[in-house]
Amino acid sequence: MQFALNTIHQGTTDLLLADVALVQPDDLGPYILTMQAESDRIRIAQSRLLAEADRHRIWRVSGHRCIEDWLAANGKTTLGAAGQQKKLGAALGKSKELADAVEEARTPGPGEPAQARSFRPRSCVGCAPMPT
Repeated sequence: MQFALNTIHQGTTDLLLADVALVQPDDLGPYILTMQAESDRIRIAQSRLLAEADRHRIWRVSGHRCIEDWLAANGKTTLGAAGQQKKLGAALGKSKELADAVEEARTPGPGEPAQARSFRPRSCVGCAPMPT
């Protein structure tokens, strides 16, 4: 586990040090979507750990009422977001079908930009109008 966390840390450090001005415009969308997919996968792994931490009641030592309180206080997140993490972790632990679906999810790698390049949001606040 520690090796995996160190690898994530090194990867995010490298991303933060990258000069985004050098990224080709055609690569921006695929890179953003790849990062989103990896972020989602990390959130799933975190949810599994959170469920295990709750099972061991690690929050009691620090005087918190529940795992959501503990995560919100220590993880710089909201109580609502912490609750969602707990629900995801619990769902993954209870449903083999869901856990299997998560395991089978595949993140598009570099050189697989076809789907990502076609991504266009329908509308958003503050967005430029869609070209016609």
